[in-house]
Amino acid sequence: MDVTKGRASEIERGHISGQDVLARFVVALGGRLHQAICFDDGDIFDDGDIAAIT
Repeated sequence: MDVTKGRASEIERGHISGQDVLARFVVALGGRLHQAICFDDGDIFDDGDIAAIT
């Protein structure tokens, strides 16, 4: 996945959010991470695709 030693170290120390790590992983696999919030009354807030920070 072409992750540098420095980047792996940041992940290990918890300096990078889980969402950022997940977004990069999904992009590395050729996909897009999509975020939506679903409420009990059926309403959905769709925040769209989350772009991985490069």
